[in-house]
Amino acid sequence: MDGNLTLTASGLVAIADALRMGLEAEGNERLAQQYEILARKLADIPPGHQAGFTALLQKILAAQSRQDVIGLADLLEYELLPQLRILQLLAETTQ
Repeated sequence: MDGNLTLTASGLVAIADALRMGLEAEGNERLAQQYEILARKLADIPPGHQAGFTALLQKILAAQSRQDVIGLADLLEYELLPQLRILQLLAETTQ
């Protein structure tokens, strides 16, 4: 895994943990930092995976706007993180 993915993976788990422990301000602050990294990764997503990734990001933003911190934590750790790992594997196999 490259450094950005590792940062993102560890960051997503830390955000999910913070949200589950009621540290919403800390979790949201860290999430804002991760959004910057994720935005850079969007350009690297293969066309066949863009729609699913976009739908997942919409679910994440919806959970955040509803202030559903547990749902947001679950989406980050159990849906977004595995998708990032799949994208990393795809990138490695196409290089």
